[in-house]
Amino acid sequence: DLASLRATYLLPEDGIVNLGYRYRRNPRNGEDQLEQVDFSFLYPINPRWSVVGRYYHSLLDDKPLEVIGGVQWDSCCLAVRALVRRHVRNREGDMDNSIQVEFVLKGLSSIGQNTDRTLSRAILGYNRDDLYLVPPSRSGVDSDDYDPNLIP
Repeated sequence: DLASLRATYLLPEDGIVNLGYRYRRNPRNGEDQLEQVDFSFLYPINPRWSVVGRYYHSLLDDKPLEVIGGVQWDSCCLAVRALVRRHVRNREGDMDNSIQVEFVLKGLSSIGQNTDRTLSRAILGYNRDDLYLVPPSRSGVDSDDYDPNLIP
């Protein structure tokens, strides 16, 4: 009656690719209630620039539930993120479109929409520490020696 599969591939330089599938059948009448696929990624182009995206699709309704595309620039003390987002707004299936821009002064404040929250919710592993029960940044492992692709 219920199935959920997810595959995650960790890329170097904190990149990630996720692929997911969800299925739910009504146990009373055996009809399909939900069937969805989800693809999301964070891909570093170089140490400063990366692209992000998500495509979340309902197979039963044959329509996207959420589509995100964006770029981000990151330095030691400043980050800038720009996203384009289309998503389902309500139960009737009405869609909303938005452009989100955020300027982050690290350690101080940010100006604009909270793109970090949007991306953390949409891309599993956007914040790499979210993938671990005990994140490497809090486990006493020297971050210079840490390789997320090696399993201890």
